[in-house]
Amino acid sequence: MKKIYKGLAIISALSVLHGCVNVPVIKPGDADYDRIVQFQPSDDKGVLYVYRDVGSHYGLFQLELQIEGKEDIVTSPSSFVRIELEPGNYQLEADHPDIFGFEDELDLVFAAGETRYLEFKPVARFIVPGSSYLLEVDEAAAQDKIRTQNLVPRTTEYR
Repeated sequence: MKKIYKGLAIISALSVLHGCVNVPVIKPGDADYDRIVQFQPSDDKGVLYVYRDVGSHYGLFQLELQIEGKEDIVTSPSSFVRIELEPGNYQLEADHPDIFGFEDELDLVFAAGETRYLEFKPVARFIVPGSSYLLEVDEAAAQDKIRTQNLVPRTTEYR
């Protein structure tokens, strides 16, 4: 009987974990896949790529990137997302899972045809509340990290 309970507990735990890490991704052959993984710019909009490093903290958490205090872009561990924005000024805020965690804010200006890269970096700390950072990364370094870590492209988000 103990084996049955233990088996049920393991199945329940795996079901919960599967639900936590199941995220929609873009696969090879999907309509937007080539444009996203080849980092193609947009002629009339600014493009922002946001990625979460394979080794970043909070690897089981989906965190939100808030744009202008209204639009929430969900980020997942070991993945990246492409966001197309109309030219203009934007305020971004990085979510953090700790109740008292510090959330980084960043102001960016986008022009049509411009592509920028950010690393969304949540950090856990012992005793002290953690922080989330939005770190600007140059194009070559960001693309290299996305490719070498095999980060998964998430559903394209438009604004």
